[in-house]
Amino acid sequence: MIAFSQIFILSVPARVAAVWFGPTQVSSACSIRVFGNQLGIAIGFLVPPIIVRADSTIEETSTQFYVLHISSAVVATIILVLILLFFENAPPTPPSHAAAQQIASGDTVDFSVSLKNLIQNRSYVLLLIAYGIITGVFYAISTLLNQIILYYYPGANEDAGRIGLAIILAGMLGSVCCGVVLDKYRKFKFFMTGLLPVGFELAAELTYPEPEGTSAGLLNAAANVFGIIFTSIYSFIFYQWSGLWANLAMCVTLIVGTVLLACTSSDLRRQAAHSEKNALL
Repeated sequence: MIAFSQIFILSVPARVAAVWFGPTQVSSACSIRVFGNQLGIAIGFLVPPIIVRADSTIEETSTQFYVLHISSAVVATIILVLILLFFENAPPTPPSHAAAQQIASGDTVDFSVSLKNLIQNRSYVLLLIAYGIITGVFYAISTLLNQIILYYYPGANEDAGRIGLAIILAGMLGSVCCGVVLDKYRKFKFFMTGLLPVGFELAAELTYPEPEGTSAGLLNAAANVFGIIFTSIYSFIFYQWSGLWANLAMCVTLIVGTVLLACTSSDLRRQAAHSEKNALL
């Protein structure tokens, strides 16, 4: 159920940024929204080991899990109510020429047609695979981090949480920095955790005027598929051979993803639409 709910969350940053912010702010806005997502992941690394203790009895663990999940549900429900009451769908006027063109065209593209257009876009397909590989490795490491740490250091579940927190905090900083760089220099080729907002924004640029939610949604789908595959591969290699070989396998996949990302063209269609408007003015 929780995984299903992510469908409505993970693709939001690129769409909301495009609807509410102009060309000089859209990447920063997207990165800040991704920052919020990563903040939640960071809390997810830090808080559970504190609430659910490794040395507890079965009865105590049951109570601790109850407290953890009820608390999460309460926070999520409060946020949902606030969004329903106070969050508007769009600003009174479009923030950019590209957004105005999408509204003028109806902004209701048939999903099957949009999907066909995305699949036929070579640059987007390369980005899709690269994003899936690189983010999938991050998902695999995040998923197995607790097992990896406890394998070498039994009982160090809180340390595993702190290590995960450090990974996410570094990614949060990278995401925001990438957003600022994108707004200023329009350079889209970065990698690892900082790729999250960059991938969304580059996908929106490469596939304009297709809806940002569709392109971002496919990126998230690819990341989850590769994440499942890499989690299984890493776990198998880790327990059959060693952590060294598992890490080397992930490094090879990261190199493949980086090469594919380097082969992605920089056909920035949304920026071209803004430039066209400025030229007319």
